[in-house]
This record gives sequence, C-alpha cells and structure tokens, in this order.
Amino acid sequence: MAFTTAYSQWTRWQRALACAAIAGAGMLLYWHTLDYGYTDLDDLIFIRERESFNRDGANLWRAFGRGVFVDSGDTYYRPLLLWTFIADRHREGRLRETLHREGSARDELRTYRLTNLAFHVIGSVLVFLLLRQLLGRDMLAWLLGLLYTVHPALVQAVAWIPGRNDTMLGIATLLYALALLHWLRRPSWWNAALQLLLLLVAMFTKETALIVGPTVLGTLALVSEQEQRTLTRLVVPVGIWIASSVLWALLRSHATVEPLPSDPVLLLGIFLERLPLYVQYLGKSILPVELSVFPRMEDTSLLPGIVALGLLGIALWLTRTTLSWRAVGAAALWYVLFLLPALIVPREINQEAYEHRLYLPLVGVLWLIGQIALRFRDRHVRTALAIGIAVFGGIAWQRTESFRDRIRFWEEAVRTSPHSAYARMMLGARYYLDKINPRKVEGERLLWEAYRMDSTQKYINYYIGNLYWDRNDFVRAAEHYRREVAKIPRWPELYFRLARCMFEEKKLDSARLYLERQIALDPDDQQANHNLLLLYLDLGRPQDAKRQAERMQERGIAVPEGVRLRITQARATSNAAASAADHR
Repeated sequence: MAFTTAYSQWTRWQRALACAAIAGAGMLLYWHTLDYGYTDLDDLIFIRERESFNRDGANLWRAFGRGVFVDSGDTYYRPLLLWTFIADRHREGRLRETLHREGSARDELRTYRLTNLAFHVIGSVLVFLLLRQLLGRDMLAWLLGLLYTVHPALVQAVAWIPGRNDTMLGIATLLYALALLHWLRRPSWWNAALQLLLLLVAMFTKETALIVGPTVLGTLALVSEQEQRTLTRLVVPVGIWIASSVLWALLRSHATVEPLPSDPVLLLGIFLERLPLYVQYLGKSILPVELSVFPRMEDTSLLPGIVALGLLGIALWLTRTTLSWRAVGAAALWYVLFLLPALIVPREINQEAYEHRLYLPLVGVLWLIGQIALRFRDRHVRTALAIGIAVFGGIAWQRTESFRDRIRFWEEAVRTSPHSAYARMMLGARYYLDKINPRKVEGERLLWEAYRMDSTQKYINYYIGNLYWDRNDFVRAAEHYRREVAKIPRWPELYFRLARCMFEEKKLDSARLYLERQIALDPDDQQANHNLLLLYLDLGRPQDAKRQAERMQERGIAVPEGVRLRITQARATSNAAASAADHR
C-alpha cells in the first residue's frame, strides 16, 4: 500500500523539532489570550452557570444521559465536551487555591483557555503528521502545518472557549485518519480497536462526527495506488464505523435530548439555501479578509471566495499535466464533506456560519494546495508559504483582540454582522449592564433596535422586560417575560422575575406558582427558596411553609430562626382555629 511516490525522509529528531516548532508557533501566537475574559457567547453557561454540575466528578457518567446545555430537551448531545469542563473546573479549583496562597489575582479563565490552546497545538501537529504522509514531502507538510497553526479563520477555535468542540473533533478525526493509514499498510487487531475508540470519541464530542468514517475512508481510498487491496482492507473499517454509529445512536436514544432533524425535504431545502457557504468558507480559507466573530451568510461577501476559486482554477490549469487528479478529488471531497453539516443546520438551532467549523475542512484545502505546490520549484514554494505564514500570523494576532472581553466581542459582532438582531441585542445588554462603564442610553437604543428587527429573537423579550423592570413597570415587564417563557420554558430566572412582578401586583398566589416552577428547575436557589417560604406564610399556608422549611434543610439551605418562629406560631394559630371550628 502506498500513498506517495516520492517521500522526503527527515530523521526522527528532525520531525520532533518540526513538531516542537509548530507547538511553539501556536503558543507564541495565542499565549496572551490566556488572560482574556468572557465573551458571553455560551462560555458563561459552560463555566459558571453549570458550575455545580462541573464540580461533581460523578457527572462524568451522567454527561452521557443529558444534553450539553440543559438536562432535557436539548438538541446537542456532546458528553465529552462536558467532560473537559468538568476536568477544567477541578484543575481550576486547585490553581485558584495555589494562587490565593501566593496572593495572585490571575484571571479565573486561564485554566479553560490553556486547554483550548493545548488542543489547538495538538491538532496542528497532527495536521503536519497527516500531510507528510499524504504529500510525501516533510518540508512542505511542515510549512503547511505552520500555516494551519496561525490561520486567522481558526482563531475562534482557540480564543473562544466553546470553540474547543471543533479542535477536539479535529484531534480525534486526524488520529483516526493516521490510524487508518497504518491499517491499510499493516492491519492489526489493536489498530481496529483504536479506530473504534477514536470514532466513538469523535461522535461523543460532536454529532457531525457521523460523517468522519465515510469521509476519511472515501478520501484515502481515492488516493490509494493499490485499489483492489485497499477495497479489501476497508471492509473491517467500514464495519467499525457502522458499529460505532449504532452504539452512539443507542446511547443518544436513552439520553434526555431531542431527536436530530431528519426530514430529507427540510434538510435539502436548508442545504440549497446555504449552498453559498461553500464559496464563502473557501474565501476565508485562502483569502481571510472578511472574518467575523459572529458571521452570517447574508453579511458575508462572495467575492473573496470567487477570487479564491479563480486562483485555484488557474493553479490547477497550469499544473494539469502533472497533477494527480485523484488526489485533487480526494482533497476536494474532504473539504466538501466535512463542511456539509454546517450547511444543513436548521435556522431555529443556529443561524451563524462560525469560522471554527473550518477546523477539519481546512485540512482538505491545504492538502489541495500541497498537491499544486509539488509541481513548482521548492524554493518558490517555500518562499510563498513563508510569506503566507507571516501574513496570516499577523492577521490572526490582530483578530485575537476581538475575543479579549464581552464588550469588544459584541462590538465586533455588530460591526461585521449588521443584520444580526442577536448581536445587536447582546451588545445592547452588555452596554446596559456594564458595571465599570455603563452606557444605559446606548444600550437601551440597541435593545429596541434588536426588538424591531426581530421581536421573536431568543432572549430579546427578557431584556426588554428588564428595561420595564428597572422602571418598576412590572405589568409590562411581565408581558415580555411571559413571551420569553413560551420560547424558553426551562429558564429559572424568568420564573423568578415573573414571581416578583406578580408580588408587586399583589397577585400572591400567582407569585407562588412561579416560584414553585423556578425551584422545580433550580432546587438549590437560596433566594427563591426563602421567598417561597415567606410567601407560604403570607398566604396563610403554615403546613406548606413547614414542608418548604424541611426541604430547604435537606438541601443545606439555612432557615432563619425568626422564620422558624413564624412557622410555629402560624401552625399554632391554624390548629387553634381548626379546633375552635370543631367545637362549634
């Protein structure tokens, strides 16, 4: 079995130094991001809102039975992503204790960001190791690996903490491709077991991994020089992919998550609507000039992608007589198939065309560039790639600034995606709520602009309700909170605010119902538990107050002594009244 005809052999030490250089380039580019703050795009949810979940190591196994964002009703099933946040929370706890003893005030997100950087460094090294086998040139593969490491379109995968999902998927997929190459040369049972493990890791990291098996198997079969032998040896890997897919589907079916969209007509319609993304993503791969932290298809130009297609077309034409067209087809297939899941995401799940989704498709683009580069003089290729690495690295360095904090992130989102009501809403809320430099007037203006753009946008009625809340207009605030509850029925904060609105309107029984719903969703919320306890007393329900106090004690929530006395007195009064009624 052979995939290359001319292989430039570096020594083991040279390859180790090449890997170290790639790792060093990644750390040099991204080390300063370790002190960045939150972007408020999912990172706060994973790190702080889910802290009680992350703190309990037993949840490593419970992660396989729930969604990634909420316990039930979620579409995303990514237990291994949850594992990384559990691991980071435990590492963070030890680090914070050490730093506290040392008197340091280092950013609490450093642990989480270091994990992102480590994943990217590993992924970049694996890209080099895979390309050196596919292209047969160590130097060329190394330069392409460096280009991948500093590519501006991958900044979001590193500088945005939830972007690790795609680096994790990339690592598992690249390792699987390397294992499959080894299998095709020398099959063994340990290799088959490794393939199964890597496919399961990929699938439990992100749903799109279902396409990893067919894509890698198909592309490697295309570039094989011994077709009959390759097809024979692919029988076992195909069976392994089927087995891993069935096992993943069985475990997912027992989790409390929603089924994935499967209507072929619906998916085809979404695919056709989002077909221009192939051109847009290609433009960002070769000419990264219109990058965004919150990209949308309607706000992204097709021009860079058209230019990129033209440049590739010219290069392929100039080298047409010496190219391996099967390798070209394999590289194109890698790009097309790994990008396919991004083109069939329903709008109600996600409308953005995030750039970190290029983490795997970009490998196909570099593989194609490498095939073309083999037909030119080494000196010219090295010079061109060295310039590209320097330019791309400079662009990537500048792009990291957009992830420094929540304000810069959402300012960049609004600037680059003016049609996004969500981006405008998030920036408005950040301005309005900023405790250091509040800009309430500008924040309120942005929130109303977002509301006029799309009044059904998720969270918008919550923020508009908060505007009325701050003016003590609890009637209008409640109207908007109810609209939000219709979209997000499992958000405890909404029920807390609705309860307060009902209390201010003297509708105590309605306030009780909302607090009971909140505690059912978040039983450990101390303020909600205390409020409900007092509300039972105000409503003259001492037995319910007694049961509530007992539940609070079971959860470790303190019941003030004065409230205990009120419960005792209320029960005594109630019992006396009942006894008097019996005597009458």
